Amino acid sequence: MIIAVTCSTGAFSRDPDVVDAAGIVAAARRVDADGFELLSYPAFADDPKDSTSIFSRSGLPWTSVHAGKAIGPLLSSGTADDRRRALALLDADLRLATALGVEIAVLHLWGMPDSDRRFPSNLAAVSDCLDHAERFGVTLGIETIPCLEATPLARLSELQRRDPRCRWTLDTEFLALHDELDLALADADLFAGTKIIHVKDYDGEFVDRQGRRRYLHPGQGRLDLAAVAEAAASSSSSIRLCLESSSVRPDGSIDLGQVNADLDTLRGFVPLTSTAGVSASRRPGP
Repeated sequence: MIIAVTCSTGAFSRDPDVVDAAGIVAAARRVDADGFELLSYPAFADDPKDSTSIFSRSGLPWTSVHAGKAIGPLLSSGTADDRRRALALLDADLRLATALGVEIAVLHLWGMPDSDRRFPSNLAAVSDCLDHAERFGVTLGIETIPCLEATPLARLSELQRRDPRCRWTLDTEFLALHDELDLALADADLFAGTKIIHVKDYDGEFVDRQGRRRYLHPGQGRLDLAAVAEAAASSSSSIRLCLESSSVRPDGSIDLGQVNADLDTLRGFVPLTSTAGVSASRRPGP
């Protein structure tokens, strides 16, 4: 199976201070990836027509849209008003995906601060989310994200039983946080429904000594990312590897050299037999 090595725009953007649409496009033009997952930020909603136009006219190879992270927490509340707000936000991101010609949208179905403590509310909303995506002709890839009461794979099992239409986005770091990465790699049924694998490394520490979020680059942690790439290549479905490790410095500047180095490292994990047919020239022109 041919593997595309893509890059999340979250690798070189950050809410709320590095979210300018034109700046994201300018940075992406300097990144050597097979395609890009556009991470949706609230700032895009300030002028959705303008931001959508900037992204759609860029000529960049968009491969997926990561829906806004406010959707899951709104669904967790269980109120009808919050569900309507969540679905309205989801619709906005699905419109963006449609405008970009993207067929996959990543969804955090649950999220902080409650995580999965109120998961029954999220479970009750999943079919509505899938219905909305179907109306836009977009496939939702529900992502494995941290849990406080269960584990990511247990929550995916509940979702699959609730609605067999569910498809997945796996996150290497979040699965490793719960000691579930190896289980996920060995689960052929899970992989059959997987669209994207978000790649970050992990060394056992999620935050630093000051409590700030850490993002390890491929090769900096203890994860067997070669096994991740091998599992994707061996799958019967087409799975993209998507770099998520952040290269935004504390001052808001972006280390694009690190982004490209991370992508080179990630490509090095991909089995040679899976890369036939992947263009050697991925970087868009100016």
